[in-house]
Amino acid sequence: MKLLFTSVLAVQVHSHGEFFKENYQINNLIGTYGYPDCTTTASKTELKWLSAEEASMKLTCPKKGGDGMISIATVGDSITAGACSSGGENTYPARLQQNLDLKYPGAYSVTNLGACGSTMQKAADSPYWERPQYDSLVASEWDIVIIMLGE
Repeated sequence: MKLLFTSVLAVQVHSHGEFFKENYQINNLIGTYGYPDCTTTASKTELKWLSAEEASMKLTCPKKGGDGMISIATVGDSITAGACSSGGENTYPARLQQNLDLKYPGAYSVTNLGACGSTMQKAADSPYWERPQYDSLVASEWDIVIIMLGE
C-alpha cells in the first residue's frame, strides 16, 4: 500500500449538537448526514424510527472500482461525507473522481468513506475507528488513502 501524506490545517468545527442537526440535511436514502459511498442495512421502515446518529451505524460502504484501477479511499468527517455539499456529485471525493476521470479516464476509483461527526481521537464521543466506514477501510486494500479528520 502506498501512503500519501499531506499537510493538514486543523480547524474547529461543529460536529455534533443542535448546530449540526439544524444546518445539515439528512440523506433520506441512508438516513444520515452526507453522501458517503454507503448503503444502509436498515429497512425503510426502520430508518423512520432511527436518529441520524443511529442510522449512521447501520451503513455498509463497499470499495468502488474494478480490477486494474488505482483505488483511492477518502477518509474523513462531514466535510468528506459532503454534509454541506449540494449533493452526492459535489462532495470533494466525487469532485476528485470527476477531475481524475477528465485526465485519466478509467484509471482511478475514489471511494468516499466520510463519516459525519467522526474524529481521529479514539477517546472522543464519535471516533472514526468505531464507524462502519472504518470497517470498510481496513477490509480492503487501497493504493492511496487520503485522511482528513479533526481532533
